[in-house]
Amino acid sequence: MNISEIITNSLQNMHTPFSIENGVRLNTHCLYPSNAMVQVAIMGQGSTCFVSDDGGAYKEAERAGADLKNQDQKYKRILERQGLFMKHGVIFSPKIPVESVAAGILLVANASKEIADLIYQQFKFTRNRDFKSLVRELLKEQFTSNSVVEEKIAGTSNKPHNFENVIHFPNGSRLIVDAVLRDANSINSRLVANLDVKSANYSNTRQRIVYDDTDSWQSADLSLLDVSGVPVVPFTKSGPVLRQAMANAA
Repeated sequence: MNISEIITNSLQNMHTPFSIENGVRLNTHCLYPSNAMVQVAIMGQGSTCFVSDDGGAYKEAERAGADLKNQDQKYKRILERQGLFMKHGVIFSPKIPVESVAAGILLVANASKEIADLIYQQFKFTRNRDFKSLVRELLKEQFTSNSVVEEKIAGTSNKPHNFENVIHFPNGSRLIVDAVLRDANSINSRLVANLDVKSANYSNTRQRIVYDDTDSWQSADLSLLDVSGVPVVPFTKSGPVLRQAMANAA
């Protein structure tokens, strides 16, 4: 397989639509501030459809701690200039001919990215957030077409370790995305679990440890996690890791 074929296959895998109720969803080339890909949903019947970001811009900002209650009116005016609408935090297009859906996808995806960027500029985020839930929510959005499950996996010690986020791909491979908190118990337990499973050398398993880089981590704690041999990824930079995982699963 030459480089052109490799790139084509990777892009097709990353941007292939998958079915949802009454329509399809797909990843786009646009990126949120966290580097997560902007997703859009396309729904409709017959010769017309509409495109929405399914609330993605708001979800992106809320994961970072923004309080967006009663903020729609502020952003509606910006979106109206682009011929778009917002309701309950969801950006969407008017009904368009299915032949124009590609343009609609680009317009909504770019608008969702722009609104998320604007919110990040305007808000001072709090740290009062459930990090493990944020990671789980992000994974379910990015891997909707796959299975994100909680699973026990045994390592070389034969002890089963619980992982809250295991993504299974159609080709039989799996990705562990393990969220770690900034406290001694969480650091130690995730270090032991990942080190043990890593040592088992499962050919179909890849692992990533994700930490909340908006929190005040000590370099010594991050160095301790590195002992596991598993890549340690800051949450705000986790988007490229997820995209690479999807590409590798082709």
